[in-house]
Amino acid sequence: MQNRRDFLKTAAFAAIGSGLSIQQALATDAIPLFSINKLGAKGKMKMTFFPYELKLKHVFTVATYSRTTTPDVQVEIEYEGLTGYGEASMPPYLGQTVDSVLTFLKKVDLTQFDDPFQLEDILSYVDSLSPGDSAAKAAVDIALHDLVGKMLGAPWYKIWGLNKDKAPSTTFTIGIDTPDVVRAKTKECAGQFNILKVKLGRDNDKEMIETIRSVTDLPIAVDANQGWKDRQYALDMIHWLKEQGIV
Repeated sequence: MQNRRDFLKTAAFAAIGSGLSIQQALATDAIPLFSINKLGAKGKMKMTFFPYELKLKHVFTVATYSRTTTPDVQVEIEYEGLTGYGEASMPPYLGQTVDSVLTFLKKVDLTQFDDPFQLEDILSYVDSLSPGDSAAKAAVDIALHDLVGKMLGAPWYKIWGLNKDKAPSTTFTIGIDTPDVVRAKTKECAGQFNILKVKLGRDNDKEMIETIRSVTDLPIAVDANQGWKDRQYALDMIHWLKEQGIV
C-alpha cells in the first residue's frame, strides 16, 4: 500500500500524463490555485506564526470555570505564492500554553524542505523536535495539508477518496447558562448540527436538559467536566439522563 506522499505524487503525475488537472481528475468544483506545471518546482517553504485571541459570541461556562475568550496560535506556511493555514488550540487540561507553542514553533525550520509533498518526512522531522507539544505539531500538520490541498486544487476528502456524506457527525457544545440563553444557543445551532454536546456539573443540570429538549429533539451527549463530586448524585444523574434518552 502506498503511503500518503507517494499517493499524492502518483495522482499528480497521472493527471499530468492524462492532460487533466488534479481538479479535473478528482472532479471537484474548487478552482485550482496552483499550476500543475509547478508540481516539480523547487521552491522553499516559509512558516510564520502568531498568537491570536478568539472572542466568543457567548460566555462559555463549564462545571469549574467560565471564559469569554480562548487562546489560539495561527500558523501559516507559504510556498510558491500559496499559503496553508493551521492553528494550535490549547485546552487548559493539556498543560500547553501560547508560550509553549511559540517556543516549539521557533524550533521548526521548513526551509530545509523544497517539496511540500514530502509530508511524511516533514512531519516526522517536526515530531522529532520534542516528545510533546501536540498542539503546536497539529498546527503545522494542518497548515501543511491545507497547502498541499490548495496545490492540488481539491479538498482532502476527495484526495483521500472519501465520501463526505459518510463522515462522522461532529457536535456543537452548549455551555452552562440561564434557561433563556441556553434556549437561544440551541435555536442558533439546532439546524446546523446533528448532535449537541451539553455541559453539566452544576446545580441546574436537569434544567439545562429540559430547556434544550423544549427546543429540539436532536441527540444529546453530556460532559460534566468532573463537576459531579458526589458518587450517589452522579449515579442518580446517569439514571435520570438515561430515562431522557441522553447518552
